[in-house]
Order: sequence, then structure tokens, then C-alpha cells
Amino acid sequence: MESNNYRTFLLRISDHITDEKLRQLKYLCSDDIPEGDLEKINCPLDLIRDLQRRGKIEINNLSFLQQLLSDVMCVQLANKVGDFISRREVELLCLEKRREVRKIEGVPVSMAGGRRNHILNHSKAAAAVKTS
Repeated sequence: MESNNYRTFLLRISDHITDEKLRQLKYLCSDDIPEGDLEKINCPLDLIRDLQRRGKIEINNLSFLQQLLSDVMCVQLANKVGDFISRREVELLCLEKRREVRKIEGVPVSMAGGRRNHILNHSKAAAAVKTS
């Protein structure tokens, strides 16, 4: 699911890059992408795919894309990338906190929230019966 959100986000970003901005972005990427490969890039999504393939951008590292967009004065798009980065960092922190809580509670990390809640509720009910 998170991979799909990431891809959807990149697709939306690419939809807002004009041909002129693409030309500028390709120029800025000339140190990272060989000239022959740059010539094959015809649309913003092709550039994003190539940067992903080369490991320049990935779900947990979009700073290169953010900097490129800033450098070609696509400030709004760069800000959107920055917002995505921030949301992703918060999601990862929340996930880590949930893992820590589950570890403390002795609940396997792989259990879904619904199953975990069922186990906790069952345990509470069993404890209530014992004290009655």
C-alpha cells in the first residue's frame, strides 16, 4: 500500500513538470545520467523512473528530487516533496513506536491491530473472570 501511495505521489509530481522544466532537470542530472540515456527521456515520469533505477530517489530518500525541483524554481513541487518527506518520517516514527509498544506488551510485531486488540480484550476478560 505504501508503495502505491509513493508511486501515485511521484505520478502527480511528474504531471506538473512542464517540458521546459524537464529540459532543465535533465541538464542538472547530466552528472548522474549519461548523455545517451538523457536523450531517451521524453517525459518527467521517464526521468523519475531513471533516477529511481539509479538509486538517486526512493521512498525513504526524496531529497535529491526536492533539490532538483528547487533548483529549477518549481518551488511548489519542491514543497510538496518536502511535505511528503515529513509525512513519511512521521509514519515511520509512529510505526517504530507501535513496534516498541508491542514488544513491551509481548505481542508479536506482525500481528494486525484488530487481532492484537482481540487478544488484549480476551486477556482482560479472562482476568476479570479470575477476580470474580
